Amino acid sequence: MGSRFDATYLSASPCYPNAIAWSEENLLAVGSGHVVTVLNPSSLSGPRGWITLRSRPPVQIGVVKRQDLLAPCLLPTCLTRDTRPCVRSMSWSHQGLAPNSGCLLAVCTIDGNVKLYRAPFCDFRAEWVDVLDISDKLYGYYLSVNFEEILNGSTGHFHKIGGQYQTILSTSAVQDRGFSLQATKKACVKEDLRRVSRDSKNRMDENHDDNSDEDDDDDDSDDDDDDGDANNAENCVQPSENSTTISTELALIPCMFSEGTSVEVLKHESSQRFWINGKIVRISEGKAFVHFAEAIEEQHDGWFSLKFGPDKGKEAASSFNMRPTLDLGRLPNEIYLVEHSKEVMEVLVKGQLVEAWVDNRWIEGAFLGTSDAQLLIDLHGDYGRFILSPENVRLMPIWIPDENSWQITVVKLRKMTTSLHDVPDVKCATGTGRNINQDKRKESSRKRHEENAFPTSLSAEEYVFRSNLLSSLVVSWSPMLHLSTNLGAVAISGFSKTCALLAVGGKCGKISFWRFNEPNSYTVDQCPVSVDATLVGILQAHTSWVTAISWVVLESAPKFLLATGSCDGCVKLWLGDIEGMVTPKEVNDDCVCLLREVIVAAGPVSVLSCVAPSKSPNEILLAVGKGSGLLEVLSCDISSGEIKFNRQFNAHDQVVTGVAWAFDGHCLYSCSQDNSVHCWILQADTLCLVHFPLNSPSLAYDSKRTSSEIPRHIFDSCYGLALSPGNLVLGVVHSVDTALVDPMYESRAQRAAVELIWTGGTCT
Repeated sequence: MGSRFDATYLSASPCYPNAIAWSEENLLAVGSGHVVTVLNPSSLSGPRGWITLRSRPPVQIGVVKRQDLLAPCLLPTCLTRDTRPCVRSMSWSHQGLAPNSGCLLAVCTIDGNVKLYRAPFCDFRAEWVDVLDISDKLYGYYLSVNFEEILNGSTGHFHKIGGQYQTILSTSAVQDRGFSLQATKKACVKEDLRRVSRDSKNRMDENHDDNSDEDDDDDDSDDDDDDGDANNAENCVQPSENSTTISTELALIPCMFSEGTSVEVLKHESSQRFWINGKIVRISEGKAFVHFAEAIEEQHDGWFSLKFGPDKGKEAASSFNMRPTLDLGRLPNEIYLVEHSKEVMEVLVKGQLVEAWVDNRWIEGAFLGTSDAQLLIDLHGDYGRFILSPENVRLMPIWIPDENSWQITVVKLRKMTTSLHDVPDVKCATGTGRNINQDKRKESSRKRHEENAFPTSLSAEEYVFRSNLLSSLVVSWSPMLHLSTNLGAVAISGFSKTCALLAVGGKCGKISFWRFNEPNSYTVDQCPVSVDATLVGILQAHTSWVTAISWVVLESAPKFLLATGSCDGCVKLWLGDIEGMVTPKEVNDDCVCLLREVIVAAGPVSVLSCVAPSKSPNEILLAVGKGSGLLEVLSCDISSGEIKFNRQFNAHDQVVTGVAWAFDGHCLYSCSQDNSVHCWILQADTLCLVHFPLNSPSLAYDSKRTSSEIPRHIFDSCYGLALSPGNLVLGVVHSVDTALVDPMYESRAQRAAVELIWTGGTCT
């Protein structure tokens, strides 16, 4: 190993390969345990940034029946005891994707979650800012298609997501709003809703007309006898052991605005009126700057007036373009239990104005009828008729000028029981009421029922399938992709000719591709900044876990090459069309195709690195690190897919944790969990082991603290390496054997170490 010129300790130890990454803006990210430490290579022991990973509740994908819990496929899930998140994979984007023209850091944890972080450039703190949750977006997509089996195709199938797909709900949104799986799917996929509504439009109208006639008869019978005798028993819903009654309450939401207030902004599109959720960031001179949720990609942050209209009912309400968030008054999902009673028709009258939650916004419409526990809503404008779950509909709020508030009608259901064992009514200080303890128990039971209303019953195999779909293992950023100006698609509004792709590989063998457009402008001001991602495709790359991904953009053609490795030891080379992947127009699904499948030696693939040498534009050099310590190097011809040479080397004694090509493919660096770091020179078709330069240049650092203060004999394992821009410095991260340090003073703060090694002159 070469002589280092700087080193520093870390307070947590890494656990997975590729635990260190070097960005284009000269920052080092080290994933150690539940913390990602961001270092400045010019001063390793100086100020540093942090990313603290936090636990999150499990994703609601369904529940398994008790009798299926002992199924063999559920054994890994039942034995899981990881309660604290840990870094599994990291990747820096190229410079220019962050709002301040910096780099974005993608972090994948062992619980399968992927998030993006940016530097805290406008708020003075050391912790980096979480800007986007990729796992939430992926969950929203699979939820919108109801985890269709069509996406579980054979190996090599690429599923292209059209550019018009914009609505992806987050996990938190689903949990906060209490959507059921069926309701969320219908709220997300507009085309499916229109198709369903067209197919059942006539049937729903007929059913509603029939129900209306029956209700009219009920009204007549009720007028004939208010006492509810036996003659009306067939036409009215009589109290039974589990009858349900409906009631309404009015809630007033004051119309007050301040910085940080969640609001709903009114938008107009021809005859359509809808309200979009946002948040006030700043108020100045009667206007508010509103930041919209990142899931709403079509809307842009901006200033909106806070002026009130005249105090005349509808005129005042119609003059508002902003109101406080009115996330209240959704209809109960069990309203169908009282579907045929007179009470429900008093609350939901045909033609009554309502608001429906569709595409992350409240859209105004009218109620038409009910059938099969669903509501038929006629949305204003060009939306058409929708079939929605009751919990996605609420009665339209009313503006009350005297109270300067919005009035919301809250519909409540109450189950009435007439069991012989019921506690009789008792006298209370405030009047007659039921037993207080019994009411509390019923309220607690109702809350538990509402909290558990989301999960659907699944078989053990279905549960494992969905869990694997959402469990990510590795992330990798592509280089910046540039489209030629003669492409017609670049003229689409909001589309940038420069973008990058983030590849996320998971346990199911699929790789999802996310497009990130280069921002039109950069800022470091105290204003809201957002990062938008669009799911552009899903590739069924392997039949087992995807463990490594590496990118190369080919200069000879507007294409990219993707190398993927899996835990079954298989490595595949994929050729992708840049235009087909990143343009928002609809194209065929063949924009990513299999170039070559490389069957390597047994053992999981731990790391990958590929490069396209400038001297041979049609050649790809690929280095594969295995769990057995084997290092395999091969060359592939892009035009024909032919393997020119394939060599295997017993480079290390334990799992290879890092590989990186340098100097245009002439040099290869590798490291292993056996605590060894090697430098190789590629000569013809073989690798030759060479020594690191013995002397490093004189670099400025504190003379009172030298690298000799960290002895190498305390290093236990090596968990990754990273090359600086220009390939002059190699960063290596080691874990420390805590048994060799002072257990009282050093073991707590000295769990790992980062050292910088000079590599200049290796190939000269």
